[in-house]
Amino acid sequence: KNNRLKFARGLFRYLERLDLVPANPALQIPYLKTRYYKPHIYSLKELHQILEEAREFKRRYPRRLIGWALEAMIFLIYACGLRLSEATNLRICDVDFEESALSLWKTKFHKERLVPFSPAAAQMLGAYLARRRKIYPRHSSTDRFFRSATNPSYAPGTVEGLFRGILCRCGLAKPSGRGPRIHDLRHTFAVHRLYKWYQEGHDIHNKLPLLSTYMGHTAIECTQVYLTITLDLLREADRRFQAAFEPVTHEALSRAFKRL
Repeated sequence: KNNRLKFARGLFRYLERLDLVPANPALQIPYLKTRYYKPHIYSLKELHQILEEAREFKRRYPRRLIGWALEAMIFLIYACGLRLSEATNLRICDVDFEESALSLWKTKFHKERLVPFSPAAAQMLGAYLARRRKIYPRHSSTDRFFRSATNPSYAPGTVEGLFRGILCRCGLAKPSGRGPRIHDLRHTFAVHRLYKWYQEGHDIHNKLPLLSTYMGHTAIECTQVYLTITLDLLREADRRFQAAFEPVTHEALSRAFKRL
């Protein structure tokens, strides 16, 4: 409803400029309040479950490419913090194995960027590409890197549906209703990266511009939201640590004071 209202307001602004209407009646209709969606940050255990379930497609359909594509796509979205559309639009020529970098063109907000990837991602992508060439030997460098059995590329909606099925089989979502999304892999990448920098002793505030550039954000404010999520995780880890070890430390300190 908000999207329709936004369209109506823009249409009437256009009509006002043409002097076809005296005022913008859509301005009298307020936007509906929306609930902020808190992204699901996958744990490493959940990521292993998801990838293992994606590999099940290999065993179910050994002669098809779907299992290899799903595993590689899910791994790449998490490992490089990609948007789903960036993964599905990737071409074979956009993956540079010599430089270990992805070339992303015409992404959201019309931004373009180079995204380095790790040796583990290179191994995953290389295995998928070798399998792709075996099943579909006739291809061009401008073809989509990830292709389905019936189309030269994957539609984002198709991938989301397959990923939803994987989450349901892992017990992480239900068939109906809201739940974790494939886009949350991108959020998970950002939070895990900040958490890793924190563990290494870096000032994570100074690292934000690097993360912002890597993820293709238009402004640093888009990246700052991950600070709140990361700090929440740190507070939760501290709370669990205290709950687990505070009785032990309290008892040890009590014995020490008694000896004094």
